Amino acid sequence: MISTSPTRPSRLLSCILRRPRFQALALALALPGAAALTPGLLASTVIIPPPGGIAYNQGLSLGVNDTGSVSGAVGQWSWQDPAIADAEVPGGGWGHTSHWIAVTLTEPAVLSLNLERNNAVPMLPSGFYPTGNYFPAFTIWRNWDTDAAPTDFYDPEMQGKAGNYHVYSNTGNVAWAEDLSYLDHHRNNGTETSVTASWLLPAGNYTLAVGGLAPAADGASRQGYLASFSTSAVPEPGSLSLSTLAGLALLNRRRCACGSFGRRGK
Repeated sequence: MISTSPTRPSRLLSCILRRPRFQALALALALPGAAALTPGLLASTVIIPPPGGIAYNQGLSLGVNDTGSVSGAVGQWSWQDPAIADAEVPGGGWGHTSHWIAVTLTEPAVLSLNLERNNAVPMLPSGFYPTGNYFPAFTIWRNWDTDAAPTDFYDPEMQGKAGNYHVYSNTGNVAWAEDLSYLDHHRNNGTETSVTASWLLPAGNYTLAVGGLAPAADGASRQGYLASFSTSAVPEPGSLSLSTLAGLALLNRRRCACGSFGRRGK
């Protein structure tokens, strides 16, 4: 289930710019002659990546000053199952019970995500999925993976979704999805019922795996979630200095997960 609508521009940049590549980008934006960024005119659009790789559940294309939301039901331990040893897969996420979301940014933007419980996800034949044991967690990578997994990773338990290996690393690159480049993740501390993060990102394609990390199982395997996305413009040239950006970052660091163009673990 996807919903989209335009939103107002953000007044503050809500991502920590601690990585050298972010600092370089921010410096470039502050230099004379840097191109100004034009806010997008269209609301977010539903997209479907080409078949053949990750079995994406849903997707969105976002300009600047857009919003969009995705909802569904995922496993309580889909993002990380304590029963999966790190020796098998670092991070230990279940590929078939997580939801995979494809996002396209049509221009550079600050992308924000709020992932929370959603008690309005329909469950067949009737009723709605429970939420009482949903503790949201997610991982974001740059790029999409739209080619089949290497044959040595094929797992017959994937119920026909040969592009998804049964388990995935939720804190780094994914061996069977070699086109993805890890950016960031949020590991639920066992008490959070909603989580929020923001990243300053270039235009391009991104992959998110959303799931759950419950402190204990309660017998209800699937839980309803809502993933709400919004974008805001990158500051115009000269509007914010690196020192101002760093100051804003310190105010927001407890609520933000900071993305980067390279790999960053937690």
